[in-house]
Amino acid sequence: MFNLKLENFPSESSIERIEKLSLTDHHYQNSVKELAEKENYFRDQMAECGLDKTVIDKAADLFSTETLEKMEAQRQKYTDFLTGLGNRFALMEFIPKLISLDRRNNKKSALLMMDLDHFKSVNDNHGHDAGDVVLRQASEIIRANIRQSDFLFRYGGEEFIIFLSDTNSDQAKLVADKIRQAFVDNPINIKTTGDQVVALHQTISIGCVDADNLNSTTENDSQRLSTMINLADQALYSAKDSGRNQVVDYKSILLDNQQVS
Repeated sequence: MFNLKLENFPSESSIERIEKLSLTDHHYQNSVKELAEKENYFRDQMAECGLDKTVIDKAADLFSTETLEKMEAQRQKYTDFLTGLGNRFALMEFIPKLISLDRRNNKKSALLMMDLDHFKSVNDNHGHDAGDVVLRQASEIIRANIRQSDFLFRYGGEEFIIFLSDTNSDQAKLVADKIRQAFVDNPINIKTTGDQVVALHQTISIGCVDADNLNSTTENDSQRLSTMINLADQALYSAKDSGRNQVVDYKSILLDNQQVS
């Protein structure tokens, strides 16, 4: 149980800042709880020193305001400014912990790497503002077609990554194909340079890998994540090379290589 004493903040803007942080929370974040826990710990420490409650309230106010500023700076570090998704820093910081948790609980995990098809042509033909619209709407399409337990990140450019905890390769492919089909079924509306609305039929290619493809027992969890990304990227390249608008599982690449050899 936690208690954040909002009445201790001197201005409405501070409360709005807290609410803004909480609205952008991801699965691995709870801004209000984190700030409350830090403030309550600080109050307990001050109380143990025998300080007067009025002094504690003033000190806690200063402490919480400073802590809020640090949390806002951290959020900027971990959030993609265009889509509001977690960025590459967030992916590399938080997902190894989930990989470790799945390993300890003998659960499978999977990763999807996605790339918007022919995205360069959107910028070339309609301008970068239209490209930004496509990226934002694409992130919403993906987010609307994943499970609450899945973790979505913008990896960079037109690439997105989803980490699927407690998920095997067959389940991951079902999620991937649901996303792929959602792009087929939902054109993205953009404005052209002449202010005309155009329905863009954007497709997406997806590479899929699960932790079963990792055969090294010496890697730490950060290295395991990097390996999963690299293997998913190979599967994504295969999806692109095979005509785009496809889902390719890394296991199929291994089978093809075995048949060739």
